[in-house]
Amino acid sequence: MKNARLQNGAVNMAMREKWHLVAVVAVMALLTATVKAQSPQFLRGGDMADFTVREDTPVGTVVYTLRGHDPLNRPVTYSGSGDVLSVDPVTGAVTLVRPVDREDTRIIDTIITVSVEPKDGGPPLIVPLKRQVPVEDVNDNAPKFESGPYSFSVEESASLGATLYSDVMVRDTDSGRNSEINITCAVRQSGDACSVFDVRTVRTGESEAMAVISLTRALDYELTQQYDIVLVARDNGDDGGLSSSTTVSVTLTDVQDEPPVFLNSPFSATVREGVAESRELLQGTRVLRVKAQDADKGRPRPLTLSLEGDTKGYFVLQDVHEDDHGVTNAIITTSHKLLDREDADIMNNGGLYSFTIKAQEIGGSEADSTTAPVTIVVTDADDQLPVFSSSEIHVTVREDLANGTPLSGLDLTVADEDLGDNAKFDLSLEDVSPSGSTGVFTVFPKTVVGRSPVIIKVADSSKIDFENPDASQFVVKVVASQDGVAVSSSIVIMNVTDANDNPPAFDSPSYRSVGFCRSCLPTGQWAYAGLALLQVSGLMQVLPSYRSVGLCRSCPPTGFLVEKLEAMDPDGDPTKGDIASYRLGRGAGDTFVVDGATGEVRLASIVHLDRDDTQQYQIEVLAVDRDEDVPQTATVTLTVDVLDVNNKPPTFLNPSYTAHVSERLPLGSPVLTVGARDPDEDAELLYALSTPIVARDRTGVTLAQDSVYDFRGAFSVNGTTGAVTVAGPLDHSEAAVLILTVTVTDTNASSAMPNQTDSAEVTIYIQAFSDKNPIFSAPWTPSHPRLTIELKEEEPLHKPVFAVTAKDPVSGQPVRRYEKVQDSDPEDVFAVAPITGQVSLNRRVDYEASQTKSASLRVIAMAGDRSSETLVTVNVLDINDNSPQFTEEEYLARVSEDSRWPSAVLTVHADDPDTGAFGTVRYSLGGEAAMLFVINDTTGEITVARGAELDREHQAVLTLEVIATDTPGGGLTSRWAAVKVSIELTDVNDEAPAWSEKAYTAVVAENAVVGAPVTHVVARDPDAGLNGLVRYFLPENQVPLDGLFSLDPESGILTVSAALRGKGRGEPYELTVQAMDQGSPQQFSEATIKLFIGDVSSNDGVPKFIHPAPNEVASVLENSKAGTAVFQVSAVDPDDPNSPNGKLVYSFLDNTANNGLFLIDSQTGLITTQVSLDRERQASYSVVVVAQDLGRPPQQASRVLAINVTDADDNDPIFLKQAQGTVEMHLEEEAAPGTVVGEVAATDRDEGDNALIDYAITYGNDEGLVELERTENNTARIVVRRRIDREHISSITLTLACARLDTRLPSRLPYSPGDPSLLQVRIIIKDLDDNKPKFESELVQAGVRVDAPLQTEVVTVTAVDPDPTSPPVKYHIHNITFEHSSASYPLLPSGVMEVTGVFLLEEVTGRLLTHAPLTRYTHGTFTIGVSAVSEPQQPPVHATIRVVVVRDSDLMRFVFDVPPGDVRPKLQVFRDQVEESLPVVANLAIYDTVYYTDHNGATDFSKTGSCFQLEDRNREETEVLLDAEENPRLKEVYDKYGVTTVERCVARVVNRAGATDWVEVWVLLLAALIGVGAAIAACTVCCLYSRYKKKLRKQQPHFRLLDSPAPAHMGPAGPGSLIMLPPGPAIHPGHMRPHVSVPPSEAGRPYEWQERGIPIDAISFSSVAR
Repeated sequence: MKNARLQNGAVNMAMREKWHLVAVVAVMALLTATVKAQSPQFLRGGDMADFTVREDTPVGTVVYTLRGHDPLNRPVTYSGSGDVLSVDPVTGAVTLVRPVDREDTRIIDTIITVSVEPKDGGPPLIVPLKRQVPVEDVNDNAPKFESGPYSFSVEESASLGATLYSDVMVRDTDSGRNSEINITCAVRQSGDACSVFDVRTVRTGESEAMAVISLTRALDYELTQQYDIVLVARDNGDDGGLSSSTTVSVTLTDVQDEPPVFLNSPFSATVREGVAESRELLQGTRVLRVKAQDADKGRPRPLTLSLEGDTKGYFVLQDVHEDDHGVTNAIITTSHKLLDREDADIMNNGGLYSFTIKAQEIGGSEADSTTAPVTIVVTDADDQLPVFSSSEIHVTVREDLANGTPLSGLDLTVADEDLGDNAKFDLSLEDVSPSGSTGVFTVFPKTVVGRSPVIIKVADSSKIDFENPDASQFVVKVVASQDGVAVSSSIVIMNVTDANDNPPAFDSPSYRSVGFCRSCLPTGQWAYAGLALLQVSGLMQVLPSYRSVGLCRSCPPTGFLVEKLEAMDPDGDPTKGDIASYRLGRGAGDTFVVDGATGEVRLASIVHLDRDDTQQYQIEVLAVDRDEDVPQTATVTLTVDVLDVNNKPPTFLNPSYTAHVSERLPLGSPVLTVGARDPDEDAELLYALSTPIVARDRTGVTLAQDSVYDFRGAFSVNGTTGAVTVAGPLDHSEAAVLILTVTVTDTNASSAMPNQTDSAEVTIYIQAFSDKNPIFSAPWTPSHPRLTIELKEEEPLHKPVFAVTAKDPVSGQPVRRYEKVQDSDPEDVFAVAPITGQVSLNRRVDYEASQTKSASLRVIAMAGDRSSETLVTVNVLDINDNSPQFTEEEYLARVSEDSRWPSAVLTVHADDPDTGAFGTVRYSLGGEAAMLFVINDTTGEITVARGAELDREHQAVLTLEVIATDTPGGGLTSRWAAVKVSIELTDVNDEAPAWSEKAYTAVVAENAVVGAPVTHVVARDPDAGLNGLVRYFLPENQVPLDGLFSLDPESGILTVSAALRGKGRGEPYELTVQAMDQGSPQQFSEATIKLFIGDVSSNDGVPKFIHPAPNEVASVLENSKAGTAVFQVSAVDPDDPNSPNGKLVYSFLDNTANNGLFLIDSQTGLITTQVSLDRERQASYSVVVVAQDLGRPPQQASRVLAINVTDADDNDPIFLKQAQGTVEMHLEEEAAPGTVVGEVAATDRDEGDNALIDYAITYGNDEGLVELERTENNTARIVVRRRIDREHISSITLTLACARLDTRLPSRLPYSPGDPSLLQVRIIIKDLDDNKPKFESELVQAGVRVDAPLQTEVVTVTAVDPDPTSPPVKYHIHNITFEHSSASYPLLPSGVMEVTGVFLLEEVTGRLLTHAPLTRYTHGTFTIGVSAVSEPQQPPVHATIRVVVVRDSDLMRFVFDVPPGDVRPKLQVFRDQVEESLPVVANLAIYDTVYYTDHNGATDFSKTGSCFQLEDRNREETEVLLDAEENPRLKEVYDKYGVTTVERCVARVVNRAGATDWVEVWVLLLAALIGVGAAIAACTVCCLYSRYKKKLRKQQPHFRLLDSPAPAHMGPAGPGSLIMLPPGPAIHPGHMRPHVSVPPSEAGRPYEWQERGIPIDAISFSSVAR
């Protein structure tokens, strides 16, 4: 037990010790963590992890910043080890303190620390970190060549591609890309070496490379013995890297591979033939020296010389030896055998003797030899005479040849086989027939040496005439003479042929023709009037001003014959006229057409003439003859006047007129003048007074028509002038206002359009007269209250310009109170000073802007309560305030440069809106060319000045300044304007071609092959067009060179055409060349070429072209970049290709190749472009390619190569737009789908498939009415796609776009005038009468007063026919119904009933007028069915008018503060704006617009009252809705139109508070008495009636009141009748009455009475017995 306790104790102790150890460890860990948590730490990104430094970082640069953190926020310090980097202890900035080089130090080792000082003073807490900082490489070392300099040698026979040298090594101490090396050949420093050798880079290790040099082109020691190759080694560092260079010297060693060469070839000499008798040429005579040498310069061999080909043995070699320079010399001399030019071989070879000399290397093979040709020219003596090729020859001559023109077809030559001066002779002409024809022809040349063609030129063309028998054939003799003696001759017979030298001419200088004017006769006959004159004079220019046909507007039918013109051609068959066709030029448009065969001018189809659009047509008619080459044309102008038809009504200039006159105005005094305008020329206007004429007294009450005062005769109007004058006495107390209706009628109206009339309203205010009223200054009088003032325009504003003054006749003092009458100056031009009466201007007064040239105002002068009024008429006077203005901003003209005085150039015109002298314009000239022209100072016509000579070649465009000045007398007020006139001089052929050089010199080898180019001559002609197109010719009389050379007429290249013979290196030949333009007449000039024939060279191998072959053509795509290959030229030379004589180089003949467009590689012959070519600028080029060997002298061949520029799609299609921009087309509406409207075409400067164009509509076709169809000829047709209705759309404006085919076009793109790919097309839709009229509103609501007089206008309905050509619309009433809304009239049945006769509808105007009294229809509504029709065969259209009958007590009234004349024009707009301002939908009906009368009956002429009603609204609702205080929008409308108040139309009488109105009292008493009397009368009647019934019952049986038809003898009751019977059963409209038999004896006893004027259907009542 005890042991157990001991054991348990031991175990417990061990457990306690274990837990103690765990506790100690935990405490130590906690303490360590606590210490660590309290130590500073480096922050991420501030501990130099992954940090590098560049080796080129400057010393002192901060390269990094250390960042640390202490958890207890104690200040930290930093430090670092090493001597490369320095650390700031406070900021942690790391600074480079010593330069670093990556090649020396690649890693920087350093230890950085962060530390803190404990607050308890203990040791600092330091946290260290070890870092290795890599040094980044920078490309600071260039590649370096090792073991230089470099050189090597190579044999010239080394094979291509062989590696020649590989000892060039290069190193770069940088790393990465900076150490990657590329070795190249420096082209600029190495010259040709880079093309001979190839340099290849081979990498041998990191930062190491080797250059390997190989051969790429054959070497030739004889050409180059040494090459210097400059090698450049460059690394791949940034910015191009670093580089270094070295030179490799290459030395060539010679190989025996070149044949001998002759140093002084070619060999040629001239030797005179030997004469046997004289032995002039002896044996051993020296002829030529020969020098030859081996071409292998390294190890040359000795040579042997020999002659080969001297089959006749004429020559030998002598004195053959080798000099100190290794050159073999010899002399060619004559042999013992004499030269003979008559030798057949020499004769056949043109006097030349040829052989060869051979040089052979000693010890070499046959290939090591060279031959050279030797040519000897053998001269001869004289023994021949001139001989013609034919003794007689026939030739034809056109009669229109110009002077100096050679006769074509004359194949005649003359030759003398001698040479030099011995072959010289003269040519002349002798006339044979006709006699007297001397001087018509001349012969050329005059002097001939050797052989020449005979050229006969026209000297006087005026004597050659096919139509003249005596001048239609000539015979001449060509004579050849020597020393003045004729030795031979030939006869030339010339037959003259016809030419088209006469223009067509009309068979009469003038034509009388008739005009056409439809007289509108039923038979369709035509009346004739008018005159046509056609005058023809001169050639191709017949444009006089002639009157011709007059055509009535809209009258002539389609195809009507306007005029028939006839012309004759003197050159043709007189029986046929020989006119090929007649054509129409300018001015015909689509209106006229001409029959090309007959000359009949007719009206085109679908033509509508309208004189208001075009009053006159100027048509240019051309007659063209049948000549196919140069047809002649005559031109004449046909003037067609469109005559007028009187079909338009007159219209007044103003719709209303107003005047104020004094009642004292005497009879006949003018009041005002009305005026009207009629566009018809033959209109005859008649003015007259018409009804209604309305007069109102000074209270505003309208005078009755039967008034005692004859107001109708107060005024009259002059029927011709429209002047309104006083015709009767005027009385203000009787009639204060007169409203006249003046009508104007065209009495000359056509029968098709009668009743051409218009009306205007004239309101005249009659003013009362008082002799105490103020009196204005004279000439004002009370009977003529007017003043007239003259005022200059442009007077200053707001300053007095005149004064209106008056005097008080009572006090005799000037009046001190003035006012301008309101609205008398509508434009508020004038302001009147209220005290002085001075008048100033509020607005600018411009005489030119004023139509009437005057203004007016009314001024009132007031003295107390007395006043007078005057009408002040201000006449505006013109001043010179406008400068002349030209009709064009700039004038352009064209005139031929050979024009002389007084040829007209053009006419300028300037307008000056001023009048009189201020507007009279005079013209003068200025500018650089003013001395060459004169101007008519009045008409502005510019003509060529006397003695002036125009020269287009000196100046093609002349500039003038035309000055227009007004006020011809001059003065300070004179004004002027200037305009620029540009005159373009058109070319005439007045300049001969000018040669680029006065004389040319050329050298040609005597063995040049046929076709070889010799030289290039150039002539320029400053004329334009054909006048400046130069062609080159060789005259045929040049002996002895005739036939040896040919001259290309286009290029001017002289080439060899036959084997050459001549003088060799001695005296040159002179060859004449001729340059002739293609104008008329042709101009030409001549130049000479000195030709030196060179001796024949030993280099006799002439190159021969393989490509281009003759006529071969090359092609190149346009827009190809520079350097594009065009053609590969290749040629062969028969000489050894390894020798200079056989090595070819290529070039262009003129070294420019079309101004530098092409370049040919001299070695390969590849032709490339130097610039990008444009086919549209030039489609083809010609170059002359030359292949030339390197022999001495060189041989060459040339070939013309045509280069065609093929098309690339580089041009966008465009539209060639007309001057007006928009293309117009016409189409009738309702055209069937698929109908072609018109065709448009764009152009593309490309060709073939590249020029295919697609079209699209990009704007204006939103409804899809039309579409485009592309045609096969690259155009587009506009066709109808859907139905087109003109009333829906009158025109279609489309935007068309064009683009390359298969290009996507924009779906929507508006038209832009500056975009050439867009075209605007306007399709005008022509109308057909296919629409019925349409009412503006199918339901019209209106109101009418119950007391409205008969013929009162209720409303006007309007129907419009959208077809503009339809007849006028006519209106009819087809039904009227009435519905009563009140039971106050039991006589009118309730419900809806049909009525007639209450209203009338004017058939033409649509005005609805009252036709019966409306008393019985109060508070009722009429429903009127109306119809409208324009064409009788069409069904009518219908509308409904609802008319409400109202009383004045139900109406309200607007009160305006302006008179009725100002309210009426704005009333409709006012009504619409009021309706829009109301908060509910309502219809405002306005019944009248009259002078305002207040509740007391007084009329205010300055105000207007308009009674109105809101339909379907009672008066109380109307008052609330029209209260402007509650509706701001409504108040704005009232203020805008001057509404001062809204009141009841019939005033409500309200007794004033505290006052007794005795009139009202008496009226009430009278009403009471009447009421009592009425009651008594009613009782009396009732009693009498009761007694009557009782008496009736006693006398007769019972009676029953029955309905019965009206007795037969009475007939139906008239409209508006009402038949009354005693009371009976009620009768309801529409119910059938029972048939009741009425005894005949009772049929005639109706009781009835009738009241007129009530439009209700007749109803009959009868009383019959029961």
